[in-house]
Amino acid sequence: MIHKDNYPNDCRCCRDYLFPKKDKLIYRWPLCSVIIPAKPSIDRKKGSHLILFPHRHVAKRAELKPEEAIALMRASMIIEQAMYDIFPSLGINLVNINIQDNGNLNVDNAYKKKHLHIHFYGRARDNKKHSHREFLSLPPRNSDYYKKITSLKEKDRQLLEARIKELDNDPKFDFRL
Repeated sequence: MIHKDNYPNDCRCCRDYLFPKKDKLIYRWPLCSVIIPAKPSIDRKKGSHLILFPHRHVAKRAELKPEEAIALMRASMIIEQAMYDIFPSLGINLVNINIQDNGNLNVDNAYKKKHLHIHFYGRARDNKKHSHREFLSLPPRNSDYYKKITSLKEKDRQLLEARIKELDNDPKFDFRL
């Protein structure tokens, strides 16, 4: 069970990601969750954007407990597969997914709490602004670029949730040792 009192008030991830609006949460495992960000960096038709994060407040992967590290790796594999399985049916010509831990927005601010989170940037073949053949380079957060981005729809969220639930029970992703 996740309780708000157990997390720092000044951590945006703890505040927003652990307790997302219902239409933003895709799937919650015991140790981590995946959401549609409130302000995605990639447009829905151009590949979309998801975020995975551990429930416990940690700043770096090195701070994860072994079971959390395994849960995050397993979840990342399931999310990646679900995106490849679902996005073509949504008209998203997905050719690659960049999976990355950016974490650099508050790196110079010692007073900001950092919370490990992993971005999934879908890369569509028809994205002229961010070619799937090039490194992903996003404009500054205050750019007008973000005003034009369309997020995933509720139907998209439901399809991803259903596919992730199926994959979560697939023996291929059984990580018990």
